Amino acid sequence: MDSIIQSLIERRNRLGWSTKKLAEKSDVPHSAIVRLERGTGYWGNYIKQIDSSLNKALKSLSTIEEKEQKQTQLQFHTPINKNGEANRNPLKKRCGWALHHTQCIKCGTSDKPHISRGLCKSCYGKDIERRHKDNERVQDYGASSHILTSNYLTENYIKQNKSLADIAKETNCSRQYVHKKLKEHYIPLRSKSAARCLAITNDKCKFEKLNEDGTSSVILLRKINVNENFFSSWSSAMAYVLGVIYTDGTLNPGRIREPWRSKSTSTIPIISVAQKEPELLEKILNLMDCDAKLYFQKERVYGKTKAGAIFQFSITNEKLYDDIVNLGLTPNKSLIMEFPNVPNEFVRHFIRGCWDGDGSVFIDKSSQKMYANFVSGSLEFVEAMVRNLVKAGLPLRTIHRHNHSNNSYYFRFTGPQVPMLYHYLYDNVPKTEYLERKFNLFRLSLEMNKISAKK
Repeated sequence: MDSIIQSLIERRNRLGWSTKKLAEKSDVPHSAIVRLERGTGYWGNYIKQIDSSLNKALKSLSTIEEKEQKQTQLQFHTPINKNGEANRNPLKKRCGWALHHTQCIKCGTSDKPHISRGLCKSCYGKDIERRHKDNERVQDYGASSHILTSNYLTENYIKQNKSLADIAKETNCSRQYVHKKLKEHYIPLRSKSAARCLAITNDKCKFEKLNEDGTSSVILLRKINVNENFFSSWSSAMAYVLGVIYTDGTLNPGRIREPWRSKSTSTIPIISVAQKEPELLEKILNLMDCDAKLYFQKERVYGKTKAGAIFQFSITNEKLYDDIVNLGLTPNKSLIMEFPNVPNEFVRHFIRGCWDGDGSVFIDKSSQKMYANFVSGSLEFVEAMVRNLVKAGLPLRTIHRHNHSNNSYYFRFTGPQVPMLYHYLYDNVPKTEYLERKFNLFRLSLEMNKISAKK
């Protein structure tokens, strides 16, 4: 009798059916199947119905597997290159069921959808459960039920901020069962964003990334530390960083796909800054007391358009994002950007940040004169900047439109006007609040002005 029951269980597992699904397919009470598999009951008529349903389903499954196997052999044979050699580069072509797998690496099936790491939906779920538990799963949750009292869950889940997986490990049950007990005791569950933040803080958010050379690496998502009140009050450092973000920054309030989820998304406001020189980004991060990581992106070519190599960082913080928006910056700002309402004593620091972003200073090869240009896609922003410079005592500048672009405007200082701009931007400013390369060029204008004065 044990061999018959074992055979039923093995065939049910091969089909990936639960006891409930088997009960539906064979039209047998679910309680009868559970008792039958536990060996606490036996019904001859039920066994015949169950046996018939399993054999019918397995026969249908075998037919499907044979068809898929033939189709796979025809579709995914090893291609031959021009030299008559087998081309075995896995990155050139998908292998069928998943990017690098023709079937599940654990159970060998390909009829269930691929989730991650070469595992089908069923095996992936089991693997997650195994990794989240220290001991073998127990079929009877009676012992866990006695532990998971209202006081225990309040202490561990609410006060100690333990996750469902942590509690499941301690009580030798599944996360689903802990979730069920929380609902039974009317203990409020964390929101997805709160759970995600807690997981990142505890270094639990990891995912596997496939590199271009075929190797894989584990990416750890970590919490970024930053001074959340940095943009709450004005200072020279705050005005300078704000100027850089106005020119080289990007605000994204959008929906970001989480890499460990197949479909769900969460709304995460992001502040990103990109620059060709890492020095400027490093100084901004230091001023903000931020430990965000700098990422390097290689030069890219999109058809006839070429994008240069850049360094960038991103910060996900709602407080910082809201403060910047309240100061006047908005997403998709390039053509509609307006000059913010900056206190008079901090205007020059804001303009210096803008100049380090979209401004330039250089020596013209033909005339050997020093030029300082500022360019922007927003005419209103450029006009407001010229007004503020004139208000500070600098000469009025004419605003020009670039010949190659109808949405690009610039103004220029030349010759002896450049040292005036230098003093306005850099007098009594610490090294931590400017890009050194542009500072050195501006300072060179002083020496060139002295030489031309002697002549």
